[in-house]
Amino acid sequence: MRRLRSHFRSFSIFSAVGAGFYAAAVAVNGIAIDIVGFDPFVSSATTITFLFCAKYFVYVSIGVVNRGFMRFTLANAALTIATTFATWLLVERAGWPGWFATGSSLAVSTLVRYVVLYKARVIRQVE
Repeated sequence: MRRLRSHFRSFSIFSAVGAGFYAAAVAVNGIAIDIVGFDPFVSSATTITFLFCAKYFVYVSIGVVNRGFMRFTLANAALTIATTFATWLLVERAGWPGWFATGSSLAVSTLVRYVVLYKARVIRQVE
């Protein structure tokens, strides 16, 4: 039971921080794609990469992940690429607005990302 509480607490903090970065990604991509007219792939890749780096430093500073940017990056790489591709696909092929495509892609990846990071021993259990 204690381990379950620890996971819940870690996931809650992980998700709360992620939610702030999620909102930033949706806003920036929505403006860049829908208003400014940037290419969805370039905008999504740039936004997600910048916010990815910033999020790592926030997670480390509050003690949610272990130090080690390379491990964090490798554990996140495939999912980040898939999220970027999904955003592009939803905008270019499905015709979704940039803000909705970004939000949908990131929302689906949250739980999967937590599990991958935990299995890769990137997530620290918060007591």
